[in-house]
Amino acid sequence: MTKQHKIGLVKVLETTTVVLAFINESWTFVEKVLSLFNIVPNYMTLSMSTPSDWLHKFEIKTERWVFVPSKETPERGRQIHAYIKQKWKYPRYMFHLRNGGHVAAANFHLKSNYFSLIDVSDFYGATSQSRVTRELGRLVPYVKARQIARLSTVANPNRNGFKHVIPYGYPQSPILASLCFHHSFVAGSLVRSVNLSVFSSVFIWMTFFYQVTT
Repeated sequence: MTKQHKIGLVKVLETTTVVLAFINESWTFVEKVLSLFNIVPNYMTLSMSTPSDWLHKFEIKTERWVFVPSKETPERGRQIHAYIKQKWKYPRYMFHLRNGGHVAAANFHLKSNYFSLIDVSDFYGATSQSRVTRELGRLVPYVKARQIARLSTVANPNRNGFKHVIPYGYPQSPILASLCFHHSFVAGSLVRSVNLSVFSSVFIWMTFFYQVTT
């Protein structure tokens, strides 16, 4: 490599460094401007190293753990929930995210001739941190998706191959699980197999209800 080439390479590296710094500063500025209009919650400024805090956990049945969050975690979880709900146009069949919730879902099915219940076993415990990041990446920049995923998952107490998973007990867990479920093969199969006008889901330990009319 000639001296001229080396000088050129150094200039390229210097330019790249300046551009990356500018992009980082610009994104920070955008976030600050948006926060003035309450578009971006305060949690967005939290450090990436902030842990997903919980006080203790208890087992309601074999390998089904509920995590009791620390004092700060619920508020952060509610902010994350509101942020995702603002970014994601969730499907209407997810009654647990709509006004009326479970009661509205029950009323929705009153005139049906047939009723069927499908229970997806331990969906939270099978939803990894990387999957949460991937699905959030459809809505927000990767850095933010990764941050939210890290704040919203815990070390998996079960040995099913996933290091960190969505916990039962965090305010943001239902909407994160809903997002992951909506883009899953299971959800796609259900939506294709039944009329959307007679299909609903209610996340009570990830339980889904639908009915088929004659």
